[in-house]
Amino acid sequence: LNPHLAIAPKDLEASQIFYEPLADIDTEGSIVPVLAQETPSVANGGVGQDGTWVQWRLKRSVTWHDGRPFTADDVIFTWKAIMNPNLTATDHEPEKYIDRIDVLDPHSFTVHWSESYIFANSWLLEPMAGHILDPILQRDPTGFVNTPYWTREWVGLGPYKLTDWMPGSHLQGTANPDFVLGKPKISQVVAHFVPDANQAVVSMLAGTIDVTLANLIRVEEGLTIKEQMEPSGRATVMAIPTKIRYAELQYRSPLPPPSRDVRARQALLYAMDRGSLVGSLLQGLSTAADMYLAPNDAVFATADKVIAKYPFGPSRAQGVLHDAGWVREGSEIVVKDGERFDLELRTTEEIQNVKEVQIVADNWKQVGVNPNVYIIPKAQQDDQEFRAKFPGVSFSATSISPDWMAKWQSEQAASDANKWRGNNRGAYNRPELDGMYRQYITTIDPPAREQKLVQMVKFASEDVTYLPLYYQVDVHAIRAGLEGLVSRWPGQPGMAFNIYEWYWGR
Repeated sequence: LNPHLAIAPKDLEASQIFYEPLADIDTEGSIVPVLAQETPSVANGGVGQDGTWVQWRLKRSVTWHDGRPFTADDVIFTWKAIMNPNLTATDHEPEKYIDRIDVLDPHSFTVHWSESYIFANSWLLEPMAGHILDPILQRDPTGFVNTPYWTREWVGLGPYKLTDWMPGSHLQGTANPDFVLGKPKISQVVAHFVPDANQAVVSMLAGTIDVTLANLIRVEEGLTIKEQMEPSGRATVMAIPTKIRYAELQYRSPLPPPSRDVRARQALLYAMDRGSLVGSLLQGLSTAADMYLAPNDAVFATADKVIAKYPFGPSRAQGVLHDAGWVREGSEIVVKDGERFDLELRTTEEIQNVKEVQIVADNWKQVGVNPNVYIIPKAQQDDQEFRAKFPGVSFSATSISPDWMAKWQSEQAASDANKWRGNNRGAYNRPELDGMYRQYITTIDPPAREQKLVQMVKFASEDVTYLPLYYQVDVHAIRAGLEGLVSRWPGQPGMAFNIYEWYWGR
């Protein structure tokens, strides 16, 4: 159940029912204390001025499910287990940047980071029960991996105590009366393992499950439930933006037309009917995007006032193209200095992606662009060099997170040196944005850092670093009467993060 040491794909939803982190993320993306007394900051003396150390103070009343007190020793044990090369952890972020942890007393400790780290006070560590696991590890690392602690004998800090685990069927939990944030309002929960979306729809319609978690159902299944259950008041459907869908441009030679001139990039955005795109693909369950920040992000309102926007306007698009020298000369395709505005559009072969690129291609064709759609077959999807060397525009999606702008750093450019695994596939290169990002990740004070983030988002919108399309969503079906579920911040994994607050209203 601990996501760091999972030997199979992580199930964060199930895990969140039975564990709790040092700190968590609220619905606006702010860090809030959970096992800690408060979120460390420069203002309260918990974060060093250079951001290389953070002092944590734990709540003294926290106990494990077996009644043993939770202490700083459990934190150190967990960090060492994650970094132990003999164990199964594959994700060492951000623990690999910790130099050492000094215990000050049983309920306080100082974490020393190897470099200034702006998220050092949001270490979302899920502690392990050192008093149980350390003796096992000392005896035999193999026994540590195979101990039933990880399954039927789980002891955690979460809102529910594990009472049953039927492999392939379900997990069952009983409310933890000593949970640090208060006893859960629902006394018992059962997390069913549902293998596919169609079965989830059948189960919702039959009344055998009350809420779908993770990304079990997609837009299509959500619409089915919405149409069949919402009118009668039996259920509601919640759509939460978790990713941004965007088009990435190629900045390697030979440069395609939009990479040479910001006006051409602006024209492509003006020419896209993103509202119709969302309506066609997501049936109103999402909205068009002007930037990568989600609407419920704490910084969104400030950024929304200053970024450049490109509302749908084919005439405006044609005017901008004309100003950039692209004109129609007896042809439907615009021409500049004898060159046609040819542009290849690449996407993967998922049905929704194919529909998306075809709609965009039709939009661009209307203003004189000559689009050529290439559907990437599955056999080439994992070929990183092929994916990086797209000749025009590549359509993709990425999770919304605080450090997503790192993708557009010149040092992240995919190349032979990094085996084409750099996140910056199109090799976008702007020293101004590199500098802004560096300032952002080295600014310790949160309000000042937010200003840096807004500056970056504004620059990206004006330079049209990428072409934002719309927000991809996670879809959840919720049975009528089940209250307390909230639309989480996109960077907060899992809907079950506040399960202790759920309750039956009627």
